Amino acid sequence: MIADAPLRLPADRPAFAWATWRLTVLFAVGVLAARIVYLIWLCPYQLAADEAQYWDWSRRLDLSYYSKGPGVAWAIAASTRPFGVSEWAVRLPAALAAFISTLVLARLAMACTKGNPRVGFVAALLFTLTPIFYGTSQFMTIDAPYITCWIVAAWLAWLVAGAAQEGRSSFRLWALLGAALGLGFLFKYTMLLLIPGLLAFAWQQKLPPAARWTRRLGGLVAAMAFGVAVSPVFIWNTRHGWPTLAHLLGHVGMPGGDVEPRHGWAYNPLWTVGYLLSPFVFLGPPAALLIGFALRRCWQQRKLNGPDEPAIRFALATALPVILF
Repeated sequence: MIADAPLRLPADRPAFAWATWRLTVLFAVGVLAARIVYLIWLCPYQLAADEAQYWDWSRRLDLSYYSKGPGVAWAIAASTRPFGVSEWAVRLPAALAAFISTLVLARLAMACTKGNPRVGFVAALLFTLTPIFYGTSQFMTIDAPYITCWIVAAWLAWLVAGAAQEGRSSFRLWALLGAALGLGFLFKYTMLLLIPGLLAFAWQQKLPPAARWTRRLGGLVAAMAFGVAVSPVFIWNTRHGWPTLAHLLGHVGMPGGDVEPRHGWAYNPLWTVGYLLSPFVFLGPPAALLIGFALRRCWQQRKLNGPDEPAIRFALATALPVILF
């Protein structure tokens, strides 16, 4: 059927032909400038509870804290020390993190499409307009820098996979990948959920024997960089009797946590309904529908043309561990 055929555009009229990498950079800079103007002169909101708590942490810098790693406190201190204590200075790292996320996500989209700058621009535009990412860029919680580290790590992992496929050594990229994963862990511990997805994608990648050995050495380099990056959390917890572990166990209601676990089993159908509807809330109906449409088209393309594209498998591999968890 014609409706199931791939969408083809005339060769002389490519979609978004005016969208170049330079335009993407200008777009990201413009959005960052608008956010800074808003935070300094127009934002009417005082610090939220989480923001105030993290700012208080930044006044007493440490290797880690009871419920979170030190990343958020370090980031706020890096802003308030030179710019003074104010709401906009506390929130400035969130705006900068969103700026980095926009550009790196655009580079990842371009890398997945052989350098297509139009795809990069659309990715940057969609990221900026998605409600959850728009919201996290306005308030300084752990989420904005955590999202940035996640996107940077995904981009580096894609570059590492491409280098391995071409038989090139990429130990520098491996080290940066481990550092990005570790830095994200300092902001939010769920950064660990990206690792099984990357391992699953690497396991599916077909490489010659020599490239496999290179990948194993690269993985060791990444593990070492990751260990160095996350060491502040483990050093602090070792000194204080591992309170963070107790907090995390209590957070999921397991024995040994700082919260009394629930006894018995209970289920409310509204939990499932809320989970299924959450993409429409956090992503917004247009983005959620667009993702569903894209996955449907990918499935149609797979039935028509055989195996799906590596970029689709990579995207699913990085997303599914979080969704399932």
